[in-house]
Amino acid sequence: MFHSISYPKFTVNVRKPLLLLFTASALLCVGCEMAARSDVGLPLDFPATESEFPREAIWSQWLGGDHHGVLLGASVPTQFDPESASWSTPLEGGGNSSPIVFGNRLFLTSIIEQQGSVACFDSATGTQLWRRKIEKLDGTSHNKNGWASATPTTDGQRVYSTFAGKLIICHDVDGNEIWRHECKGLEHSWGFAASPILHEGTVIQLCDSDDQSYLVALNKRNGGVVWQVTRESDGNWSTPVIVWANSEEAGLRRELIVNGTGHRDGQLGIVTAYELNTGNVLWYAEGTTGTPCPTPAVGDGYVISASGGNGPVFALQTGGSGDVSQTKSLWSEPRGGPYVPSGVVVGIRYYAVSDTGLLTCSSIVDGELIWKQRLGGTVTSSLVATASHIYATTEEGDIYVVEHADEFKLVTKNELLETVNATPALISGHLFVRTESNLYCFRKTADGTD
Repeated sequence: MFHSISYPKFTVNVRKPLLLLFTASALLCVGCEMAARSDVGLPLDFPATESEFPREAIWSQWLGGDHHGVLLGASVPTQFDPESASWSTPLEGGGNSSPIVFGNRLFLTSIIEQQGSVACFDSATGTQLWRRKIEKLDGTSHNKNGWASATPTTDGQRVYSTFAGKLIICHDVDGNEIWRHECKGLEHSWGFAASPILHEGTVIQLCDSDDQSYLVALNKRNGGVVWQVTRESDGNWSTPVIVWANSEEAGLRRELIVNGTGHRDGQLGIVTAYELNTGNVLWYAEGTTGTPCPTPAVGDGYVISASGGNGPVFALQTGGSGDVSQTKSLWSEPRGGPYVPSGVVVGIRYYAVSDTGLLTCSSIVDGELIWKQRLGGTVTSSLVATASHIYATTEEGDIYVVEHADEFKLVTKNELLETVNATPALISGHLFVRTESNLYCFRKTADGTD
């Protein structure tokens, strides 16, 4: 099933209406006040289904999937260094993709001598269980990107990986190749970075390129195309997100949201929500820059879009239909968007970090700035968080742990002394970090200390 959509031209009315009800966010805030716990003893049977593991044991895709970068109801270490690691494993090859964890299995993609590579590690010990290399890859890319920037995803039975925007490949948990899908004709001078995500029986991949952009859903069992929709975009490096929405017409539904469309002629990009089972466009709103990289920060009933170096940041209510640029606009700021790192929502606060290391905390109600603080270094990694702490990672290998509060409170600055471009993964009691040369696991002890 193939579709094509054309977007009309329109002008955004930049305004700041007060959002009166953030029901889901209020629930999140209650969750933030829960006592954080450190469940170090996690079940380790694998393969498994998600229902067989506690949510705190799964960080199964980019930013944890439904976690949206936040691990609630559990805590992870706040103070650590290479000497205090539970384990560390030297990495072969390079890549900027992030680790994913499903119970006792950790998956990571790399490029080794121009070949794609998928590796599986024991998350409790760091032991490499298997590695599968794929044929040589080619194509141009930005110096901060590369061919292994997309983070893989897993459902506990299989792992799905994307390389260079040209190949989506599926392995079982023992490393046997099950299927592959070739994204033919895709080229971009800055390369590709969007990660695959899972929804029920499909693997969804954003494939924006110079002139043949599309969004595709593949059958996760055999790789067959379930639906594919053409996009009017010449580049997008953001990973789509899935959110719950309450539509006046359809009631409660899930929406697939893509943060913007690339344009080189000065036009604003368009945030688009798609129907998950068909790829049909549900709603769209203009307002991003032409280089959308961050993944939208979301909560139940709203989405916060940011893009471009110091580009616009704006919030939209989900559940709309057609052009929602004005009808579903909650608030908008003309500047402040990061170029690469994604932000997170915790409770009623939205946290973002710029490429130059400016960490900000804003209200999700009206976008008003609560505080800002300059961190040292350059930032490419996205923010992750628990109910009580925000983790900001610099390229220089410093991980700042900041208290979730209405004023800036630095808990610790942890120095790994290596380049870090990947985003950490969190499960209960554990923090996993990919550096330029190593994979680290930092773990809380049984008594809850770091």
